[in-house]
Amino acid sequence: MPQIPIAKILLLSLLVAGVFATPGILEACPNCKSSVAHNSNGMALGFAWSIGFMLAVPTTIVSAWIIAIRKHFKLAEATRS
Repeated sequence: MPQIPIAKILLLSLLVAGVFATPGILEACPNCKSSVAHNSNGMALGFAWSIGFMLAVPTTIVSAWIIAIRKHFKLAEATRS
């Protein structure tokens, strides 16, 4: 397995730290924020689940494509040798 350069690891670490360091800046618009906060019929939970789903679907699709491509190249390499 090839070594990952330290610069790439450092860049990825800084990006992840940046995402987790700024949650106070990333807030909903005032109208939506007050509407969801005062609504007690589970709308906030529905928003949370829908956001999680919207984040999970593209990640799952990209991961599936990466796995399929890796399997294809491994199979091609195995049949070549």
